[in-house]
Amino acid sequence: MSSEIDTISGSANLQTLEATVTDNGTKNFEPEQGYDGFSSVDITFANPKDKNWSALGFSNDEPQDYIDDGYDYALQIISGWNNVSNLTRKFLSDGRLKYFPLVDTSNATQMQSTFSDCGGLELIAPINTSSVRNMSYMFAYSSGLMYVPNLNMDKVTNVTQMFRECKSLKALPTTLNLSKCSSIQYICSNCPSLTTVPTLDLTTCTDASYAFQKCFKLKTLTLTNTSALTNLSYFLDMSNSSGNTSDFTTLTIPDTSKVITFSYAFRHCVSLVTAPNMDLSKATTVASMFSGCTSLTDVPLYNLANVNNSATSINYMFDNCTNLTDTSLDNILQMCISAVKITTSSYKKLATLGFKSTYYPAARIQALPHYQDFIDAGWIIGY
Repeated sequence: MSSEIDTISGSANLQTLEATVTDNGTKNFEPEQGYDGFSSVDITFANPKDKNWSALGFSNDEPQDYIDDGYDYALQIISGWNNVSNLTRKFLSDGRLKYFPLVDTSNATQMQSTFSDCGGLELIAPINTSSVRNMSYMFAYSSGLMYVPNLNMDKVTNVTQMFRECKSLKALPTTLNLSKCSSIQYICSNCPSLTTVPTLDLTTCTDASYAFQKCFKLKTLTLTNTSALTNLSYFLDMSNSSGNTSDFTTLTIPDTSKVITFSYAFRHCVSLVTAPNMDLSKATTVASMFSGCTSLTDVPLYNLANVNNSATSINYMFDNCTNLTDTSLDNILQMCISAVKITTSSYKKLATLGFKSTYYPAARIQALPHYQDFIDAGWIIGY
């Protein structure tokens, strides 16, 4: 929190300093050259609890350390508010917005990008969203937002990129109702502080690509009514260039029987030990699906009967999965046998899936129960 000192009065021989300041808190002022009559002065500002936070729709117990500028701007919002239906981009990139007050939003049906790219936004009052249908990009790129109040989402049909790159967001509202949304693409992409997600009902959702990409703190995720899903590409992709590692361990997903693409779905989920038990029978691409899952030991027997005859459809599926059990390795041999659409010999190699002799010597593969069936189906180890 920054503080601005507007005016200073005094002289080099005075032992006191008078200052006018613009916000709350305590500021230590180090005098500039020429003020050698004192070494430093602590300036204490007004207590933020002196503000009437209930007028904004918040408890007077919070916020604790917020500044006057945000409070006063919130009052301005209240005084000039009109209860309109379209709030699209209403506060887009508004650098003054720190907390959004409780105003009448009962007529709002469109809240696309309403609070998008508000880097200073920290708190939102429990506004009425009972008529809202579009919440796409609603909070996207608001990097300071930590919590969102429970919102009525009973009529919402669009939530794509709703919380994208909310880098301080810790939890999603418990009332997050996605049952009418056909896509949750990028809904929480690059939310590295997110730890808590309620059970998500995906009754009508077909596209969940990139939904929780780079949510490094997220450990578990439970989905229900997933029979409509067709796209899980990059769903929990944790690839990263800034040193973060993934805590993710458990996905509950009851039905993936219509999913066509799983490419990069769990890439670099380095804490994942057991791969989810899923139906891959309709999948046409599984490229890099578990690439970089260095803790992965247990892989169920997946059916790859519809995977396309292309190296890019299956390559690196298990790249750098260095701790697989023999049971999992044998399941993978059976997966290769099931991949009947892959007919090009140059693709029919265990090496295509990312296997290396460093971790899985040929002798170990050759000792597996289904190795001969693997060979008879035209596959080779390839290294």
